[in-house]
Amino acid sequence: MVRVLRDLIDEADVVVAHNANGFDNKIAMARILSHGLTPPSPFVSVDTLITARRVFKFGANSLQFFASS
Repeated sequence: MVRVLRDLIDEADVVVAHNANGFDNKIAMARILSHGLTPPSPFVSVDTLITARRVFKFGANSLQFFASS
C-alpha cells in the first residue's frame, strides 16, 4: 500500500488534501522512508485547510464540516 501511495504521489503534479501540509504529507513521507522506498519527485501540495482559513471565515474548518455543507 505504501508503494502504491508513493507511486501515485510521484505521478502527480499537484496533491490536494485537507490538512496535508500539517499531517498527511509528513506521515506519508515517514512511511515511505521507513519502508526503504525513495521519496517521490517534488510536487505541489494544495492544503484545503490552509486555503479555507486564509480565504474564508467559517465557524469550523474540519473536513467533516466541509463535507456536510
